[in-house]
Amino acid sequence: MKKTIKIMIVTICVSGCLLSSAMARMGGRHGGMCGFPLWRLDLTDAQKTSIAGILSRYEGRFESQRIAMEAAREEMDMAMDAETLDEAAVRSASQAVSEVMAEMAVLRAKVKYEIAPILTADQLEKLKGIKAEREAMHHYGRGRHQEMMKTWLEANQH
Repeated sequence: MKKTIKIMIVTICVSGCLLSSAMARMGGRHGGMCGFPLWRLDLTDAQKTSIAGILSRYEGRFESQRIAMEAAREEMDMAMDAETLDEAAVRSASQAVSEVMAEMAVLRAKVKYEIAPILTADQLEKLKGIKAEREAMHHYGRGRHQEMMKTWLEANQH
């Protein structure tokens, strides 16, 4: 049970790796070193070296998936912005995005399984707290967006 929880926590933190990298390149905010809040974990030099080695081994695959995601999202945007609705094209483009996301998830899982044993129990607890912070911010943002949409709809329905 403890091992499963540790792995889940590391997965969530590392999962930002690809997303943060892609967002940074597309003008979004960057979540730190590959989205992994390393500076908040008080890693030892040995841990830093080990984790850097793991991330380096996956760097090329992360980059190719980032490029694939940019291309897939661009295709989806073009399908959605077309002059006429082509539902099949939108579905196809959306499926392509989903396939790239699945590949990214597999990469994150591989990295997670390599990093988990390197971290201490205290570091895993810190990650749990970071996860809770991120979830709270995500929940707040989602609620705020829904509030704004509801207000707009109420103001514009006749």
